Amino acid sequence: MGEACSVDGGCSSCSFGQRLALLNEESGEEWPVVLVRFRESSRTRFFAPGSVTARPNDWVVVETNKGLEAGKVIATNQQVRAAVFAGPLKPLQRLAEPHEVALVERLEGEAKGAMRVFREEIARHKLPMKPIRAEYGFDGKRLTFYYSSEGRIDFRALVRDLAQRFGLRIDLRQVGVRDEARLLGGVGKCGRSLCCSSWLQTYPSVSVRHAKEQDLPLNPTKISGVCGRLLCCLSYENDQYVEMKRALPRLGQIVPTPLGPGKVIGLHTLKGSVVTFVEGHGVTEFPASELGARTAGAPPAVPAGAPPSRESRPRPERAERGERPRRPNAAPAVDPPFAQTASAGEAAADRAGDAAPDTDGARAKRSRRRGRRGRRREGGEEASGEE
Repeated sequence: MGEACSVDGGCSSCSFGQRLALLNEESGEEWPVVLVRFRESSRTRFFAPGSVTARPNDWVVVETNKGLEAGKVIATNQQVRAAVFAGPLKPLQRLAEPHEVALVERLEGEAKGAMRVFREEIARHKLPMKPIRAEYGFDGKRLTFYYSSEGRIDFRALVRDLAQRFGLRIDLRQVGVRDEARLLGGVGKCGRSLCCSSWLQTYPSVSVRHAKEQDLPLNPTKISGVCGRLLCCLSYENDQYVEMKRALPRLGQIVPTPLGPGKVIGLHTLKGSVVTFVEGHGVTEFPASELGARTAGAPPAVPAGAPPSRESRPRPERAERGERPRRPNAAPAVDPPFAQTASAGEAAADRAGDAAPDTDGARAKRSRRRGRRGRRREGGEEASGEE
C-alpha cells in the first residue's frame, strides 16, 4: 500500500487501510474486498476480488452503472464487515490488457482538449455554467462533461453542437460544490490531498455543533473546506471529544480545587485539564483528576464571601409570604409512588375527612357568599318587574 501511495500521488490509502481495520472491531460476517480508484474522476469503490488475483497498482476492468470501466487497484486483502455495504459487491471482471491501459491514458489526455472546446461552446452560447471536468468512457464512445450552475439551464442547443463537433454521445451532468471539489481535487488545510478526492466514499453529516464540541472558533474561513462547506474532518473525532468532555465540568461551574473552590473558565479537552479562577490565587490550571468530585444531588460549592445563590436561600413560610395555608386534607400536586398502594379503607377515611364540618371561618365565608347570591337574584327580579 505504501507503493500505491507513492505512485498515486498521496492518495491516503495507508490511512484508509487503518480506517478499514477499525471496521473489524465488531463481530459479524466479513467480506474480502478490493479498493479500486478511477483516475478520471478520482472515485474509489469497493469490489469483490472474485477469481481475479490483483495487486496494488494493477489495472482492472469492472462493471459500474456506466458500463465497463477501467481503474487502478490501490488496496487489497482487506476484510470489511458486510453490514457496511447495502448489498453484495460486484466482482472484478478481469485484469486490463496493456492496450486498454494505453487507451485509458490517451483518452485522459484528449479529455483536456475536450474541456477547451466545452469552454468555447459555453461562451458562444452565453450560458451561466462553470465547466469542471470532461471524461471519456472506457470504450471511447461516450463523453461526459461536468459543470456547476446556480439553477437549471436549457443546454439542448449546446449538446447538439458538442455532438456534431466530437461525433460521440454527449452527457452533461450538473454537480454541487462538494462534488466539484472532489472532481477538481486539491489540498486541504492539513496539507494533504482532499479526503473526498482520495479515499472518502460518502460525505458525512457535519454541523456547527461539531465545531462547538471541539472548541473551534466559529469562523467560516477556519472551519470551511475548499468547497465552502463545513470541513468533513470535523466528524472524524467528534465522538471522542464528546466522550472526553463527559469527565470534565461545565464552563461557569464552581468546583472544589486543591486551592479552594474555583470557577471553571476554560477547558483543555485533549489534555484533560481545567482552567479555574480561584479567589486569592487567580487563574490556575488543574488536571481533571485533581478536582474533587461533587456528590450527586448536592449543591455546588460556593467561595467564601460570595452571596448565596437563589437556590441556596431559605424559602420563607407561607404565612410570611401572605399566602393562605394549605388545607390539611388537600391532595399533593404529584402523588408519591407509594400512594397508589393505599388500601380502600384509607381512601374512604380520606373522603370522610373531606366531607367533615369545616372551621368557623370557612362557615362564615360560605354564609357571606350565599347572601351575595341572594341579593343578586332579588335585584334581577325587581328589574324584570319594572319592565
